[in-house]
Amino acid sequence: MQKVRHTRRLLLCALLLASVLSGCVLTDDGSPQAVLYRGLVDSGGRTDTIVLDGAWAFWPNQFIYPNISPDNYDRFAHFPESWTSYVPESYPAYGYGSYAVTIAGLNPALEYAFSFPGYSCAARYFVNGREFYTQGVPGNNRKSERPDWKTAVVPLPDTNSRTVTLVLHLSNFNDMYPASSLPIKFGTYDRLNVMRYRDRLSHIFPFGAILAMGAFFIALFVFNRHERSCFWLGLCCFVFALRITCYEQFILQDIFPRVSENLMFRLGYLTFPLGEACLAGFIATRFPLPGDRKYYAAIIGVSAAYCLVTLFAPVSVCTALLVPFQAFTAVAALFVLAVVVCALAARRDGALAVLAGFAVFLLFGAHDVLVANRLVQGAFLTHFGMLALTAAMGLVVVRHFTRAFNTVEHLSARVERVNESFARFVPNEFLHFMGKTSITELYPGESVRRDMCAMYIRLGYDPVVSDSVNKLALLELINTILGRVTPIIIEHGGFVDRFLNDGFTVLFPDDPCRAVRCALALEQNMAQHNTERGAEGQPDIRFSAGLERGPIVLGTIGSENRIERAVLSNVLTVARQLAVHAASREIGILVSADVAVPLGGPDPCACFLVPHGDLKIRGLDRPVSLFEARAPA
Repeated sequence: MQKVRHTRRLLLCALLLASVLSGCVLTDDGSPQAVLYRGLVDSGGRTDTIVLDGAWAFWPNQFIYPNISPDNYDRFAHFPESWTSYVPESYPAYGYGSYAVTIAGLNPALEYAFSFPGYSCAARYFVNGREFYTQGVPGNNRKSERPDWKTAVVPLPDTNSRTVTLVLHLSNFNDMYPASSLPIKFGTYDRLNVMRYRDRLSHIFPFGAILAMGAFFIALFVFNRHERSCFWLGLCCFVFALRITCYEQFILQDIFPRVSENLMFRLGYLTFPLGEACLAGFIATRFPLPGDRKYYAAIIGVSAAYCLVTLFAPVSVCTALLVPFQAFTAVAALFVLAVVVCALAARRDGALAVLAGFAVFLLFGAHDVLVANRLVQGAFLTHFGMLALTAAMGLVVVRHFTRAFNTVEHLSARVERVNESFARFVPNEFLHFMGKTSITELYPGESVRRDMCAMYIRLGYDPVVSDSVNKLALLELINTILGRVTPIIIEHGGFVDRFLNDGFTVLFPDDPCRAVRCALALEQNMAQHNTERGAEGQPDIRFSAGLERGPIVLGTIGSENRIERAVLSNVLTVARQLAVHAASREIGILVSADVAVPLGGPDPCACFLVPHGDLKIRGLDRPVSLFEARAPA
């Protein structure tokens, strides 16, 4: 319900904006505007702007002598309005003619000016019989006419006259309709300049906003080619921005002063089918429906065909086909609107925002079609509709990316937790020795050979403990011990490889001194733990460790469905036998000769070594020389 209320408010604001912008015939101070009737208008000496919209004197198919008196006005027609719509007698769109209006009641102390809208044809203005301003070169045929598109505020020459007669020579042999839908304005030079700058800013703001959105969404598409809706939306924004520069204020001529009138005309017409195709592409990718591809293909195909006509056909062909294409566009818009409504009924994300923006766009677009066809008077408002539509579509895409980002962030956190869990089963140190960075890089049958140190830690329990304590209590005891010793092992660069019934295996890099220091630290920690257990009346845990050094094979075994890590070497067997032998002799730590010899090197380890003879181990050809490692006193 809240979304519906927001949509209604948006549509109401759009309707209000349309009525305000398209309309009121009030002066700037709110007073009724001076009325132009039968070619005459009285300013009454006021400083407000006069909109010259009314009955002008009219001479079809002739360029009259510009020094004419109001007494010679004998025929009148509404201007601005296409002479194709005049009654009882209308004229073909291609032709020429003259208009005149007389403005009385001027204040000689004020500096007056005319504000001329841009025409897609040619015009020449005269004030009191003298040539005043030109837009192109009007002619009585296509060859002699040179159209021009530009707007201007032109000050009146110095005159003390209280009356001004404006004569307009107008010709049209290129566009669909002659003249402009916007009226000429008359007033003080400063006030008209302010109004012109205000009108230009009203176009520059949506132009800049839409252009920035286009660059943003095209950049998103470049970095994520799967998001085709970003491509269509970005392209649509560029087309809309171009259209804003080609009409009414003709900002494109400010950006590129040398752009030709013919190019301006074709670019303006080109934005119509391009915008339609881009909008259809966006809706097709954002709200796809079963079996709708052929309809979108038809829309884009017809739009592409009209684009080719606009680019390469004569201007007369472009204008002749505009009305049929506008009818096709109306049908296509109804189809797209139906798709968005279906998406809204299916509760598709973003459908409501697009529908609201599309409604505003259609509202302003319909208004501009009526203005362009001279059915109503007023300013073009499509640029505001374009801004509303692109903002709505952009909101949908941004929400989609935001949700995708939040999903990725959530999944990343979940993957991180999964990796932490995997690390408890496959230590990161094991992956490092295997030359891997992730468990996903492990495959069955992979192996590496490393020179390493192995330590087996044997935990001895009193028979009373092992016989009387149930399995759960024993498991809790082992976990408590591992919680104490694991940080020490990690601190010395080792990792726990395997858990067995009476202890566990620890692997280190090929650094005997570090391994022995770890064993001594573990022995000290277990002594402290036994002290705590003794205070609680619990029996001691006997600690013994055996260390060996040599080549170890690290690898994986299993199948594609399940793999396990494997550590294979006689070094592990020797380390365990040393730990068992140390426990039987009630010795804390026993190391082999391969571990003991480096301890007395140039950088001796801080421990004492006490020889304990040799030990014959099954599977080895030679006995192993034993040394007890003790911490310094």
